[in-house]
Amino acid sequence: MLPLTKIRPYVADILLQTIQDVYHERTDACVLSLLLGLLESSIIQNKTIIIEWCLLKIKDYPIENNSNYYILYLFLITLYSNDKHKLEEIHRTVKFLNNESLEKYFLHIETFYYQKSAANF
Repeated sequence: MLPLTKIRPYVADILLQTIQDVYHERTDACVLSLLLGLLESSIIQNKTIIIEWCLLKIKDYPIENNSNYYILYLFLITLYSNDKHKLEEIHRTVKFLNNESLEKYFLHIETFYYQKSAANF
C-alpha cells in the first residue's frame, strides 16, 4: 500500500487545480474516485488525520449524484465508525441492488480492515 502521508500533498494539489476550473461533472467523478481511494487506504492504514481530511474534502463534491460512490462512501464511514448494524444494512442494500462486484469489493475491504485491526492489537 502507498504511504498516504507522501500522497496527500499531490491530492491536495489536484483538488486545488479542480477548484480553479469550471464545474465539470467528469472532473468531479475523477476527483471523487481519487478521494474515495485515499479514504479507503487511510481507513485501512488507520491514519486518522488523513481520514478526517478526506471526509471534509468529499463534502465539497456532489457525491449523492452517483449511487455507487455514495454507497462506497457510506460503507467506508460506517466501517470506520465500526457500526456493525449499519454495515449489515449496507450489505443488504448492495444485495438488493444485485451488485455482486460491489458486494465482493466490500467484503474484501472489510476482511482486510479487520485482519489489519486484529494485527495491531
